[in-house]
Amino acid sequence: MGIKMTDAPVFYTLSQIKFNPIEKMGDAISNIQEKFRKDYPDFRLEAKKELFFKIDPTNSNVETKNIQYWSFCNIERTEGYVLFPNNLVFHTTNYTSFPLFLEKIISGLKILHETIELSFVEQIGLRYLNTIQSKEGDNFDKYINPGLLGLSSAVNEQLVHNICETVFEIGNGKLVFKSLIRDQGLALPPDIQANLLNFKIKAPKGRNATLDIDFFITQRNVINIENVKNELDNAHSIIEGVFQKSISDHARKVWR
Repeated sequence: MGIKMTDAPVFYTLSQIKFNPIEKMGDAISNIQEKFRKDYPDFRLEAKKELFFKIDPTNSNVETKNIQYWSFCNIERTEGYVLFPNNLVFHTTNYTSFPLFLEKIISGLKILHETIELSFVEQIGLRYLNTIQSKEGDNFDKYINPGLLGLSSAVNEQLVHNICETVFEIGNGKLVFKSLIRDQGLALPPDIQANLLNFKIKAPKGRNATLDIDFFITQRNVINIENVKNELDNAHSIIEGVFQKSISDHARKVWR
């Protein structure tokens, strides 16, 4: 996933940087939007509901709150930024290489910092979604680590889904690996922001797997752009290593 192979299966990539909450982020949006406008002219104000639990000795209840956020996308809606009052996301459905992806998330963070002067960063994350499909006439099981197949390869019935989740603590960070094997359709995690973008991938027709690999570090530090860049570079190396362990030599030969 460093330099994308010819038929490599990456179909959605995102990075999220969490920082100190900016209550008046909306006041700075016009300046931020002007800096993004040339490359990302598709600008939208969005909102979502979040749950908040209020607990005290005599009463507890759940409240909902509308959270505003802003999206900045390119004309094709294949990449862009999503800005919340306390985090910035860069995501794409047209991934080509990690150096280019890194350049764009860092560029967005610099624009934000220059405009509103962030104080600290408290979480840095990187996430890849990959789809594993066999070439026509080939056996799907030959493309993926046998440890992820479970009973899906042993029982000759229509497969609804086969799910695997593994969590590792690596250094100061956490890696969450999920795989979902199914016989029809592309599996999308419900929490991703890809609904804001257009997918380039076609829905699989036969047995396929979605590999969702997410690595993040939660640690509060005074903002330092170079440190953020280094942490993302390290996250990419970790994710690449896990991805390579998830697929077979046969898959690597086919995708080249």
